[in-house]
Amino acid sequence: METILFLTLSIYVFLTNANYKRKFLFQGPQNQFKGLYNNKNIFARHIFDTGLILQLILAALKSGISIPRSLEIIGKAMENKTGDELKTISKKLKLGLPWTLAWKNTSARFNPIINSLEDAWNNGSSPESIINLKIEQLRKDKLYRAKTAGEQLGVKIVIPLGLCFLPSFIFIGILPVIISLVGNLF
Repeated sequence: METILFLTLSIYVFLTNANYKRKFLFQGPQNQFKGLYNNKNIFARHIFDTGLILQLILAALKSGISIPRSLEIIGKAMENKTGDELKTISKKLKLGLPWTLAWKNTSARFNPIINSLEDAWNNGSSPESIINLKIEQLRKDKLYRAKTAGEQLGVKIVIPLGLCFLPSFIFIGILPVIISLVGNLF
């Protein structure tokens, strides 16, 4: 009996998935995920993350790429407004503008990058320790913000949750007791 049930179930699963298998086998892997990324770079859709950009800059610098070239490469990979700003800064640095002038009209979100690389640009020192410290600080700040948001959510959700569970508690827990007590009185 179990064997017949298993065979029936297997045939059913095979027949329901046959269309999917046919599409997968004959269209090939290149068409399988068509439209999933909409021909956009995956990195471009992510939210601006200073820590990630600092890690990429550090990896580029460790491989021997200059600061302006690393900013240009990361800017090209991002394909968004932040990437365009990084490419513009790279061009300014390549043209020989001083560090402060190249970063002059940028937003405050670039401050960790500016502070981490300024000494390396001006004095030629290794930015690795400063970048690692800055990345660790950004991670701690992000973790702190996430914990704070979680705690605030816990406080904010108490009232709606209480309003949802209170009627069920009354109908399931208290009302049967009251009905049984009233039934015993009569």
